[in-house]
Amino acid sequence: QILLSFEQDGPPRSFGTAFEVCNMGKSSLKLDLKVISEVEIFLDLLRSADVFVTNVRVDALKRLGLDYLRIAKAYPNLIYAHITAFGRTGPEMLEPGYDIGAFWANTGIAASIQSSDRAHLYPSAFGDITTASVLFFGIIAALTDRISTGQGRLVDASLLRSGLWCLSPVLCTTDPDDRECVPAVMPSQEDPTNR
Repeated sequence: QILLSFEQDGPPRSFGTAFEVCNMGKSSLKLDLKVISEVEIFLDLLRSADVFVTNVRVDALKRLGLDYLRIAKAYPNLIYAHITAFGRTGPEMLEPGYDIGAFWANTGIAASIQSSDRAHLYPSAFGDITTASVLFFGIIAALTDRISTGQGRLVDASLLRSGLWCLSPVLCTTDPDDRECVPAVMPSQEDPTNR
C-alpha cells in the first residue's frame, strides 16, 4: 500500500497520534503532481493498483488530469474511490469541508444532540471514520463485482450523505412543521411518570 503525500508550503508539522495510528505500516511516497515526471511515477503506480482512493475535490482532480473519466479510460479495471465533503454533484460539490461542518452541522446531527446545560462536545473524527467505513464497504462491493465483470467503477462517499444516513431514523420520524421528534421512537423523551 502506498500513501501519497503532497508537498505543502511552510514548516514541517507533526501529524499527531491519530494520523500516525491510522497510517502505521504504510509506505509513503511524496510526489508533486504538477511535475510531469512525478505524474508519470504516479500513473505507473496506478497500473498495478486495485484501488485509487482520493479526497481531493473534483475541480482539482480535473486540473491534475486525475478525474474519474480520464482515469477510468486509462485503467478500466481500477476501482476509483472518492471521498468528499458534500458529494461529487450538487451546489456544494466544489466546497471544502470537514467532519464538524459537513457531517455534524450541515446534516443537523449537531442540533439533534445539543444540550442547554453543557457545551457541545462532538467526538473527534466521528464523521470521518463513519464516511471512511461507508467508502470501504463500497470498495469491497466494487472489488467483488470486478471479479465477475473485470471492470472497475467509481465508488463515492461524502461526509454529508453519511451524516444524513446516520440521522435517517430521526429524519423519518420528525414532523417538519414543529421540529419535534415522535416520542414513540425517542425513549429518552418518555414521560417518567408513565412507568
